[in-house]
Amino acid sequence: MLQTIDGKSMPPLSASFLVYYNQIAGRMSDAGVVAAANYVDALIANQKQDEVHVASWLPGADWSGTDLQPIWTACVSLYPNGDPHEMSARFFGQLVRSRFHNHSDLWYCTLNEYVARSWIYFRATR
Repeated sequence: MLQTIDGKSMPPLSASFLVYYNQIAGRMSDAGVVAAANYVDALIANQKQDEVHVASWLPGADWSGTDLQPIWTACVSLYPNGDPHEMSARFFGQLVRSRFHNHSDLWYCTLNEYVARSWIYFRATR
């Protein structure tokens, strides 16, 4: 099933995470998912042209009072005995990936476990 946010397609999610992604998104309102996507778009727009960006570094550690808080809240309610931090981070990573994928500028990405535990993004130079 092709995932979309606000009419924009997402790159395919791994089969193992698609179930979790859908569960978490299902606990959020559509407006909450779109607000989180717009929040990520604003983070991307504010990045300097020549910097490398790691998804896990973008939002900071405290999502209280931001448009990302519904992700955390959904994870806490879905996984009361699990690690809501891990699941919210995974959901956020997929959200970031989709926003870079649909961005008007060309962005490259790589996964390098030695540098960071998440995807690394950098803008293509023209």
